Amino acid sequence: MFHRILVAMDNSALAQHVFNKAVSLAKASDACLMLLHVVSPTNDCHPTPWVFPSSDSVYQMLHNNDIASHLYQQERFEQQGLELLRSHWETATLAGILTEFTQNLGSPSQIICHVARTWNADLIVIGCRRFSGSKKQNSDSINDYVTHHASCSVLTVQYPPHTNPGVAQVRYTNQERLQNQELMAQRVSHLHHANNSRNFHQKHSLK
Repeated sequence: MFHRILVAMDNSALAQHVFNKAVSLAKASDACLMLLHVVSPTNDCHPTPWVFPSSDSVYQMLHNNDIASHLYQQERFEQQGLELLRSHWETATLAGILTEFTQNLGSPSQIICHVARTWNADLIVIGCRRFSGSKKQNSDSINDYVTHHASCSVLTVQYPPHTNPGVAQVRYTNQERLQNQELMAQRVSHLHHANNSRNFHQKHSLK
């Protein structure tokens, strides 16, 4: 019998099957759930890591735009993760299951094992996704690491038969798109102002 089940979530289509399996186990054993989402560059929809330029770059203004865009995408990715967790938390809670959730930044394999250990989980439920190439190696390495380093039992969930794997898509309304564009413009304007202010102070300090 399990009492504390850690559920590793992401934005893939498989995540729903992982969640459903965890809910079924929790109901059968009267266990509580901890929903975990890890923010990592290895996630499918995570924005590409940005290399920040030096302060004396000739194209500093253009780089500022790219930095603002990256930071905005990073915030959106983290917000989507929280929305995913809240949605599943509500579903599990309505099903009568005591549920918590957390979002952490770092290596998925290490974070999963760390949270399982500190939360005293007695079972980890994690997805086993079908990939090829480098993505397959990354997915296999996460599952392999968790299986060999976890302080408790690990259950890997695969896609049901005749299911096409994919990434869950986030859809926005026109109003949300406009709000996102306005927020992006404000951040770019703020970076431009900060850059101009820094250049002004640098010029006066040299006089």
